[in-house]
Amino acid sequence: MSDRIPRLALELAEMLRPRVARLTQLLALSVAGELEEVADRSGAERAVGVLLVIGRYVAHAAFVNALEIRPPVPSIFEDGFEP
Repeated sequence: MSDRIPRLALELAEMLRPRVARLTQLLALSVAGELEEVADRSGAERAVGVLLVIGRYVAHAAFVNALEIRPPVPSIFEDGFEP
């Protein structure tokens, strides 16, 4: 195996490390109080579950935004229909 691949991986990791750290700080700091309230009201297990669901949606949004993925079909809410 070429030495080039591990070197490129290391360079990429070094480039991304501060960006990932900053993103993690931004996401984690803004929900600590809310997460504690969920834990107080419904228990630590549910609070962890809520945090995992939030993480899933944040990860999905990061992929969609980074790859500029667009919906395959128009939204059903954008057809001008008024109930």
